[in-house]
Amino acid sequence: MTTLRTTTRHGVGLLQLIGGMFVGSLILAITVPMYLAAQRGAEMPPISVYRFRDQHYVADGHHRVSVARALGAEHIEAHVVELT
Repeated sequence: MTTLRTTTRHGVGLLQLIGGMFVGSLILAITVPMYLAAQRGAEMPPISVYRFRDQHYVADGHHRVSVARALGAEHIEAHVVELT
């Protein structure tokens, strides 16, 4: 298996979230402040994504993807590891 690491912008709607996310108050404690900061124009760090064939899977940054979607963003900065 070969891996290629790049940084790029990805369509938020095309990302697949992997695994379960935290539930309850913990998700609110993480996501709400991030959402409010993004609303004020704060930049979020890039997410980490695995690309396999035509699919993109989020490895790190699930909450950032949720915030970007909630704010109507079309793209998000991402570090991409391409699996071939």
